[in-house]
Amino acid sequence: MGYGDINKKAPMSVWWSDLLAIDRKLPNNFLGENLFFRIGNGFTTSFWHSAWLKEGPIKLLFPSLFSLSRLQDVSIAGMGGWSNGVWNWNDFGLANMPAEAAGTTTLMLDFLHHSDGPIDGSTGDSPGWRLTDQKCFTVSSCYEDISKRKIAFGPPNRYDCVLELLRICDVPLKCRAFGWRCFRDRIPTKDSLVRKGISFSPTDLSCSFCGISSESSRLSFLLCGMADEVWKYIASWIGLEDYKAEYFKESFWIWHSFCYKKKVKRGKLGSVWLATLWTLWLHRNKIIFKNFSSNSRDVGWDIKALVWRWAFIGNITHANFNFYEFEKNPLFFLS
Repeated sequence: MGYGDINKKAPMSVWWSDLLAIDRKLPNNFLGENLFFRIGNGFTTSFWHSAWLKEGPIKLLFPSLFSLSRLQDVSIAGMGGWSNGVWNWNDFGLANMPAEAAGTTTLMLDFLHHSDGPIDGSTGDSPGWRLTDQKCFTVSSCYEDISKRKIAFGPPNRYDCVLELLRICDVPLKCRAFGWRCFRDRIPTKDSLVRKGISFSPTDLSCSFCGISSESSRLSFLLCGMADEVWKYIASWIGLEDYKAEYFKESFWIWHSFCYKKKVKRGKLGSVWLATLWTLWLHRNKIIFKNFSSNSRDVGWDIKALVWRWAFIGNITHANFNFYEFEKNPLFFLS
């Protein structure tokens, strides 16, 4: 179901419930703050079944009262009426209920009086969205609201601009996607698999490269001893001295900025960094699944070969260079 024209294409109670379900999966309740439900005459909204309350359908909130009610299919309008501008609830079809249910009924009444109940007896019922003038949900208004909040996906936030710089890198899509997943800490390293319920023995949790610390994306691909040797080797290859970083976004920014100062082509600015990260990932998988052994020099030459192959993606100025020419001065051929 598309939400762009949601009031016209879907029943009111359906998309209202869907949006509330989305809201429960997102941090800081940023959808719920802007969703509201306007009860008018109450004839089109089921009292028990519709999610006209932010907390959900009343039959799920008070299942015992719903099972006892004689008015299970009645609209909101059938559960009360206007008197001198004040809405009054009736007995909800619970006139002959057991004495022990009286307390629950009082609780529900108190709950309804403190919720967004009927506000106007002359207009129709409709859901609303506070971020648009038409009070209708749009994806753009939701996205804009989320962007303003600047929800943190990991430190440091001041490098969030690298997401756009990564998007325009002229490398295979799967490698750009892998870089994005590293920024979000979404690659299936051992610590990530443990969080998903997959069990490992204590010895199997160690880093695939150094075998000392527990494997995680940041520790194994940036801070691990062997990984650091690889980054140092490639940094020396292109002439970068201060290459170390604590986090992926910061690391990408350092390498991207250096290549920018060296006049590297726009689409190739992040290629060396991505090639290093991608090759480390491939070697890590060979160690785990094929029982290979790796050293920093072999990984480094694989990275050089990968950057050379990527240099031919798109329009380039130096079309007839071989690997050995490229290996001596890579940034010249990438500029």
